[in-house]
Amino acid sequence: MRKETRETLLGAAVVALAVWAVGSAFGSSDVRSEGGYEVVASFDNVAGLEPGSEVRMVGLPIGKVLSTALEPGSYRAKVTMIILESVELTTDTSARIIPDGLTGQNFVSVEPGGEDSLIEDGGSITYTQGSINFIDLLGRFVMTDELPAPAAPDDGGLGGGLGGFGAFE
Repeated sequence: MRKETRETLLGAAVVALAVWAVGSAFGSSDVRSEGGYEVVASFDNVAGLEPGSEVRMVGLPIGKVLSTALEPGSYRAKVTMIILESVELTTDTSARIIPDGLTGQNFVSVEPGGEDSLIEDGGSITYTQGSINFIDLLGRFVMTDELPAPAAPDDGGLGGGLGGFGAFE
């Protein structure tokens, strides 16, 4: 075999392996194949969240983000998710977007409520909290010109801090 032919075959094998790996990763995590229902939620910020991101409850995956879109008029982000059929969400369920480590990828964390009524297919989660921009938060903290004044000591009538606990006086 000629050198060019071997290189071409090796390159084709590598490409085929990469396509198979990507297909396996997305195919095996398809919630629709396991049966699920759609739920929507409206957030003020969905930075780092994209279709395919996980939806988790108590740290365990229960669904996937299907799409994100800007809601005309409210200028909020509408997130459509698919939730496993076996997971029942109550109408007072809350959702928040949380970073998954330092990778920049976020996921939706769902916390169940205490109501008896359930969210139906196509229903919505009302209580939401969008993603937090930690870089912006850190910048605001570091660039603050003025530090808050220390709180005035309130001895509660003890006459000296916590009554003789040296480190707390």
